[in-house]
Parts: sequence; structure tokens; C-alpha cells
Amino acid sequence: MNEKLSTFALAAALAASPVFTLPLFAYESDSEWNDAHGDKRNVQLGPRPFYLVDKMSPSTLKRKLEQCEEHPFFYKTDFTIGHRGGGTLQFPEHTKESHEAGARMGAGIQECDVTFTKDGELVCRHDQCDLHTTTNILTNTTLAPLCTQPFSPAQFDASGNLTKAASALCCTSDLSLDQFKSLKGKMDASNPEAQTTAEFQGGTPNWRTDLYSTGGTLLSHKESIQLIKSPS
Repeated sequence: MNEKLSTFALAAALAASPVFTLPLFAYESDSEWNDAHGDKRNVQLGPRPFYLVDKMSPSTLKRKLEQCEEHPFFYKTDFTIGHRGGGTLQFPEHTKESHEAGARMGAGIQECDVTFTKDGELVCRHDQCDLHTTTNILTNTTLAPLCTQPFSPAQFDASGNLTKAASALCCTSDLSLDQFKSLKGKMDASNPEAQTTAEFQGGTPNWRTDLYSTGGTLLSHKESIQLIKSPS
């Protein structure tokens, strides 16, 4: 399918989605709105529409769809706190995409757990040594050898019972800031029965999703602060 057809298909899907009917000013009075929807004024669209539009190529259609981002019914509140940096049930934690999703879902405060890299730079991570479960480091042939403990496959007995779980230990202090930022974030998970690093990267629980785990952008602590403080 060429780009024009793909864009048209996406636009049609978004236009048909109920979440995109909310920002349209089709009602002339509050009573008419309430008759149709009840008193549902503080509705959040959620991150998926914004994610899809953001991935579109620059175009007039994209700019029109982006106008749905701002609506008087949407607002942030400090009562809502984004754990692990934002929308972490859907987006890889402490990534640019997670912070943006958290803000769009109304989080006025976003958590940033601070740790350090090998060259003494600060970064946001839930744990200093969680890169083997929160990033793609083990499938990066250049950076995987730098891990504190390399990947070790699972072991099974003759009956096929697991006798030793697959393991690895990769820390922010194993890498420079530039090396850290070259990684891609993924959902915090691992497969204890993995025989390969690719298998080890799985294991995401079913109450989360890998739908948006397609390469989260890792940030320095300074970049995270700038993003969280930005008005958008």
C-alpha cells in the first residue's frame, strides 16, 4: 500500500473512531450535549490517537488531525502522578514517548528515578541495573558485552523442567551516556525460559501491552526535566 493510501486508511480509521468525535463542537448548548452524552466533560482521548497521528508523514491531513490535541475539556492536574515516568502500562518506562503519554493522559507530576552512567551523567531509570529488562541492550551486539553479567540461557533437566532461569544484569553504570541513549526502551519484562537474547526480551504480562514498544527514546536526566517542564 503506498503512502497516500496508507494515510487515507489511517485518516478513515481515526475519523470513524469515537474518541475523535469528542472534540468537535457539534452541540449548540450544554443541555444538548448532556442529553447526548451525560455530564462527561473531562474526557481524555488517551495516547493512541496522538501516537498514530504523530507517526504520520508531514501533511495537511496530519496538521488537521493535530488540532484535536487541544480541547477545553482536557487539563492536567497534580493529583495525577505518572509512575515510572508516565504511561507505563502501555509505553516503555522513562522514555520520551512515556512522558508524553503521561502528560496527555493528565499527569501533572511525572516520576523520575535518577541513576548515573559510567561517565557520571544522570539518567532516569527505575533501577540502576534494569537495562536487560527495560531496553534492547542484550540484542545489541556492541553493547551487550559491556553488561555486568552477560546473558545466560535457561537450563532444563531431562524431563524438560526448568532448573535455572535465564538471566543477565545490565546497568546504566556499564555504559556512557551516548551508549545509553543509543538503546531503545521496551516494556519492563523478561522470559525466564529464554534460550536466546531475543526470547529473553519477551515476557510482557498481559495486563500491559507491547503495542507501543517499538523503540522507546531514552533520555538524559536533563532532557527528561526539559520535556516534563515543557508546556506541550
